[in-house]
Amino acid sequence: MASTELVVGTAVVLVAAALVNVAPPVASAATATTAEATQLVVSGSDFATTVKVRLTVSPGTAGFNTFDLRVTDYDTGALVHATSVQLEFTQPLRPQLGQSTLTLKRQSGGTFAARGGNLAIAGIWEVAAIIENASNSTEVHLQVITGGPAPQVTATRFSGLPTLYSIELQNGWLAQVYIDPDKAGPDEFHVTFFTNSNETSEIHIASVTVGMTPPGGTPTILVSRRLDPIGHFVADATIPAGPTRYDVLATTTSGVAIATYVTITPGS
Repeated sequence: MASTELVVGTAVVLVAAALVNVAPPVASAATATTAEATQLVVSGSDFATTVKVRLTVSPGTAGFNTFDLRVTDYDTGALVHATSVQLEFTQPLRPQLGQSTLTLKRQSGGTFAARGGNLAIAGIWEVAAIIENASNSTEVHLQVITGGPAPQVTATRFSGLPTLYSIELQNGWLAQVYIDPDKAGPDEFHVTFFTNSNETSEIHIASVTVGMTPPGGTPTILVSRRLDPIGHFVADATIPAGPTRYDVLATTTSGVAIATYVTITPGS
């Protein structure tokens, strides 16, 4: 891919959880909205359009949350009296965390609820609601993004060059990100890590994982490769036109974990 190298400082696969009876990420699939500062609400349906679910997560941050699930018939809107409901949690950008399960209990109003610490860290989570009724079992896949302090990002625009996004990290460190050629379609996603805001010393990085989540879509892990021997990595991507979230997970050669994200609209 042709690219323009932007000078900064001195210097694995599609996440597709096994979708059994799962709708694709379109209008009838999982969508998320913020109900209020202390609550997240996601909704979706199964692939066969037999049920709809509405999951409320309170407070919607990393750590312990209360999960309340409402299951209704897709056509009539009547409550579904399931015999068993479970939630299965996976972190698509951190597959090493494995999967956890939370069993929900029926409430007096016909919903199902439980409290658990399954959303252990901030970021994007895939949540499968497994609904059993007699001999039938249905799955609805949802996506939850746990809240947390938004990173401080500064956008610097250059004439004829991609916009450079500087993300403040812990310990005064800095991550610099840009997409080249900074328009929707085939692009390269670049990220470089520095020890200070003056961009005078790159951080030695052992590995980088980049997750791309388009508007209303599901995360894709971009396959990254090292562009210099220290801390500059690049990944090929087909960039959508709308605001897209990029989660960047890195580990330094000394074992320090870095996790941040930035939302970029190409050409903005």
